[in-house]
Amino acid sequence: MTLGINVTSNDPVNGWESLKPSPISKAEAAYRTQRDIANEMERRHNEFIDSWIACKNYDAMEQSTVECNKASELAYELYKQIYCKHNNAHFGETCCPDCNKRLED
Repeated sequence: MTLGINVTSNDPVNGWESLKPSPISKAEAAYRTQRDIANEMERRHNEFIDSWIACKNYDAMEQSTVECNKASELAYELYKQIYCKHNNAHFGETCCPDCNKRLED
């Protein structure tokens, strides 16, 4: 069967069609969710910063900055937990000193 110019259904697929999605881990899903939350919080912070300065509402600006920083730090912690090899964790420790992930016994 001919599909196009010099292309038949017998030709191998060499494009995006050959890629198959793979499931992501719970840790990766948690990181992506937190990253999206942090990005949205920062977008909203940047959207309102000029109005806070114009109204001299510095408390709201500072509170929003602190919340954005906490969300970003949590996303970074989740990112570290995904890719940490726990090489510096010693026997008997309950948490990895590098990524703060709770280690299983």
